[in-house]
Amino acid sequence: METGVSSIYRYKMEDYINWGSGVFFHTKLVPDDCPLHWHDHFEVEYILSGHGRQIFNGVEYEIKPGMLHLLAPTDFHEWIVDGDVEVAKINFREEDVDPFILNTLIGLCGNTALSFQGKQKEIFDRLFEVSMQQTALFKDTDYGNMMFKRLLECIILNIIEHLKNSMFSREISFEKTTDNIRRVTMYIHQHFKEPLELKSVAEFVHYSPQYLSKIFHQVMGVTFKDYITNLRMNYASALIINTDMSISDICTEAGFGTRRNFTKEFKRIYFYSPTEYRQKNQKLNRNNNPYDNPPKKQVVK
Repeated sequence: METGVSSIYRYKMEDYINWGSGVFFHTKLVPDDCPLHWHDHFEVEYILSGHGRQIFNGVEYEIKPGMLHLLAPTDFHEWIVDGDVEVAKINFREEDVDPFILNTLIGLCGNTALSFQGKQKEIFDRLFEVSMQQTALFKDTDYGNMMFKRLLECIILNIIEHLKNSMFSREISFEKTTDNIRRVTMYIHQHFKEPLELKSVAEFVHYSPQYLSKIFHQVMGVTFKDYITNLRMNYASALIINTDMSISDICTEAGFGTRRNFTKEFKRIYFYSPTEYRQKNQKLNRNNNPYDNPPKKQVVK
């Protein structure tokens, strides 16, 4: 039986309908492995205690206190836990966050795991502790939803501040990340499955294609074309590993124009053809170690 995207469980924001708010704060104890799934909304996960592994778009990360993930609606993940893991979660939709704040976060963070240690970990431990306390206090009030949105934005702004400081090591100034480039990255994340041309995206922010190409590279540290290719490849590789969809269907689903171009780009990044990559991961899966071979090269650093 074919395993397509539709066969992988997708959590919906409606699953939290009884919560009564657009932003859902909660803590969860995860005693067992959590099978592969995805979401139709954003999710922030912050590990409070416990250890294990998380497979995030085919790449394995350690689960440990102080780890944080931002999951977008195109991300696949599963958990393999070593005993109980306590996690704080925030589920929210794009419209629940100020566009400026969310665009900034996506433009800086992407789908990368963040690990907080020392003083930073203490700050985020306290942020999530206070947020959960305020959630319980204001849940049934008329202005609870407003409170939850502000708590979420407070946490996101602290994540941005952490990323801003870490960006200095890459000699990229936070101030260069203009509002228009944030709008461009959000637009790309919303439309990467569709044909995207530099000219049309430049028109979206009223730039010339040449200027957008230059400023995008300066701010993001990667070319416009490679940014889109990396986003599409992350999604395509997750589909190759986690579904039985045909390579042609994956090519279309991930926004690539032709299978020939898709195969060429895939081999450039992963050193295998899509079919070879699937076969290699299936072999690893039979050996009960399915994600021990993450991509050797990434387009976006």
